[in-house]
Amino acid sequence: MPCTIQSKSLCGNTVCSVCTHRSFANHPKAKYWSSKNDVDPEYVMSFSNKKYKFDCEDCNHEIEIGLNHVSLGVWCSYCNKHSLCDAEDCLFCFKKSFASHPMASQWSSKNKITSRQVTHRAEQKCWFDCSTCKHSFESALYSMKKDKHCPYCTNQALCENDECKVCFEKSCASHFIKDAWSPLNEKKPRQMFLQSNKKAKFCCLVCKHDYETTITHFYNRNGSCPYCSNKYLCDSESCQACFQKSFASHEKIHCWSSKNEVNPRSIFKGSEKRGTFDCDVCHSEFEAKLYNVLTGYWCPFCKNKTEGKMVRFLKEKYPMCKSQVRFDWCTFSDTGHIMPFDFMVGDVLIELDGEQHFTQISNWDTPEAVQTKDVEKIQKAIEEGYSVIHLYQMDVWNDTYNWKKVLHDLIEELQEAPPQCVFLEKSTCNKYDIHILKIGDTVQCILKHPK
Repeated sequence: MPCTIQSKSLCGNTVCSVCTHRSFANHPKAKYWSSKNDVDPEYVMSFSNKKYKFDCEDCNHEIEIGLNHVSLGVWCSYCNKHSLCDAEDCLFCFKKSFASHPMASQWSSKNKITSRQVTHRAEQKCWFDCSTCKHSFESALYSMKKDKHCPYCTNQALCENDECKVCFEKSCASHFIKDAWSPLNEKKPRQMFLQSNKKAKFCCLVCKHDYETTITHFYNRNGSCPYCSNKYLCDSESCQACFQKSFASHEKIHCWSSKNEVNPRSIFKGSEKRGTFDCDVCHSEFEAKLYNVLTGYWCPFCKNKTEGKMVRFLKEKYPMCKSQVRFDWCTFSDTGHIMPFDFMVGDVLIELDGEQHFTQISNWDTPEAVQTKDVEKIQKAIEEGYSVIHLYQMDVWNDTYNWKKVLHDLIEELQEAPPQCVFLEKSTCNKYDIHILKIGDTVQCILKHPK
């Protein structure tokens, strides 16, 4: 009876094309068929799930594998997987095993297997006894790429043995850091490296404040408490040290304006930050750097009486009037410094010009330099949508005309007009001629001589 593809057995006849095509004898790996098998490959289906022996052509190991797997491309587990044979004289498996690794000499007796029984790229963790520091440690084998892998020698771990001097000297317990170590820390000083980049909480030995910083920062700067070094102020009302450093302890604290968003207790009295004050003499509002107030600076309107006269009038007419107004967009092109305006009412900026704007006064800047700044301020202000009014200081001080009415009417007029610059001058000396000449056609400019 002739063979068919439906037949469940093979005839084994090499001239039978039907059976030969279906048998494992037709597979390229058939030539590695082991003589230990009790049947020839001609009698076995190529996709049989039964296991048979083969002699690997690469590593010379005898392997046993299902033919269906071989037909799908699976082959020697010694060549392709983490299998190791037990033959002590097998150089192939020895090289694959951890026994060939430089760290094999430090293989610990804690392990239940030998270094020859596991590959050097295995993911499992094993124990080692460091020959240098005598610590035992556990590590995944695939991660050990050199002979110096001890986490204690490489400062990656500290042991918990209180008698270990090596780890003690590396820890915070060997430094006065331990005295400032806060009980709020989850770990103890003995568990942390002396120059760790991790943050920890400390209690200052001097001021008793609690603060947080990296351990290495503490070590390299001998503590460097931010409260002692005037970087922070605490919130405790009972802390006299921080109170005395804050502006709340300054004699002018009663002049601190309610318009300030910051509490004077939370800002250093020598700070470069600006604060708003209500003068206790002329009751004018002004801004100043706290450092300047600390060194004696006070109300500019008491010092500059004409400005005081002006601000009292403006505050009466326009309660929302601001003085010494500063904008980030108004900086001098030569220095980058902010150029403040004397007063602001809505979208109108007001400048009160002293004699230094027109003639040389002592060792002050030349009038040409002052005028250059004036012009640049005017141009920047109008670009930002503000109108600018310039008044001559002596006209206001001497009341040479009804400047209050003129100024009030002009402010009201400019609130509805496009941005422009108006110079007010009673005299016919034409003090603002140079200003107007320098401005040119860059902005709309008007000179008025009030009567």
